[in-house]
Amino acid sequence: RRVGEEYMHIQDFWFLGYYGGTATSPVDNEIHFDSLALSSKRLGCDDSVRHQESLRDVRTSPFKGDIQWLVDRGISKGCNPPDNNRFCPDGKVTRGEMAAFIARALSLPTTASQFTDVTGTTFEHEIGALVQAGITKGCTADRFCPNDFVTREQMAGFLARALRLYRPNANTFTDDEGSFFESEIEALHYARITTGCGPGLFCPKGLVTRGEMAAFLFRALGSSA
Repeated sequence: RRVGEEYMHIQDFWFLGYYGGTATSPVDNEIHFDSLALSSKRLGCDDSVRHQESLRDVRTSPFKGDIQWLVDRGISKGCNPPDNNRFCPDGKVTRGEMAAFIARALSLPTTASQFTDVTGTTFEHEIGALVQAGITKGCTADRFCPNDFVTREQMAGFLARALRLYRPNANTFTDDEGSFFESEIEALHYARITTGCGPGLFCPKGLVTRGEMAAFLFRALGSSA
């Protein structure tokens, strides 16, 4: 070390590749770098690559591709601001988060909401957007219940109204009889957004995870995006 010089400490370095070898017969390889560019900003990569690298809790998720699609389009930035380096794919979706996902996915104009329990909350204006678009009327006449978790049948109601899906006279699932959202559930199945949770089942009272929500939105909008 010379006077006036400082050492550089590299915290993480990733190199993805495979050059043969097995657990019992390993192969040694060398990697040589001719030059190394240092910058406080990312070089040669866009925001989608940055998010792909930073959302490290989705690498083994079955919804990894759906989540990446969601992030690439700015529909979600993660679950732990301001770092936004996790997505929490197994976390349950709240009604407020559902409003934000749908409003951003459809680029709905945001506006203040008249519900008494959302004033000043994170998703107030996205909730207002859903009301203005006729997608929701709330959980009561004057409340939206933004922190309540979303059930699969409620999710079907949100998406069917948001996407104006055709509601066929069908009876695909055996466990949604009597559900207030039975026709919306059938609409999602008819549009190939869901196949249910098992043979002949939809699990209408089950809670929706963030990973599942990403998959529902991708199936609904990804092919036309």
